[in-house]
Amino acid sequence: MGGSEPGAWIATSSALVTTSLMIALVGVYAYGRILPVEQQFSARTVLSTDIDAVWAVLGDPQLRVAWRPAVERIGQIEDRDGLEVWRELDADGDRFDFVVLERVPPRRLVLQIASPEQIGVSGSWTYEIVPVGPASAEVTVTEQTAIDNPFWRGLSRVTRDPFHTVETELELLGAYLDAPGEIQRL
Repeated sequence: MGGSEPGAWIATSSALVTTSLMIALVGVYAYGRILPVEQQFSARTVLSTDIDAVWAVLGDPQLRVAWRPAVERIGQIEDRDGLEVWRELDADGDRFDFVVLERVPPRRLVLQIASPEQIGVSGSWTYEIVPVGPASAEVTVTEQTAIDNPFWRGLSRVTRDPFHTVETELELLGAYLDAPGEIQRL
């Protein structure tokens, strides 16, 4: 057997894997510590449909089931401090509750995570709609997040593009309205 025990190889391999994993976890934590707690990402597109058509979709939370495929069900739950609160459920039964902070038809919608203390992340999404001629609308989505835990902050940046949410919202909205446009990061 060439002088080495099979058990020694397994022990050495296990130690290397464990050490590598620990280094990776410490690296993610260290990376998260250098990232700002609060971050903002925006993107915009021009959709070839009028502002009222865009608002009809964005302004009605019940339509989120129609244009956001990850949402399987949605319903309004008990208002909080006079503001609407909605609950989305996905196919796995995971829920996402959000508050409608601001609704200014047909120009602006602001949604916010309803219970950030439960998930360790606070965030809001602002949708701004501006007419660009009679049959086009510029839509800008801005995501503002705050992740207090440095490990989760680092992990979120390592595992996904920070513009993912805002770009996906614009892509899905454009596809639903059959009016896709080129997306520009801001």
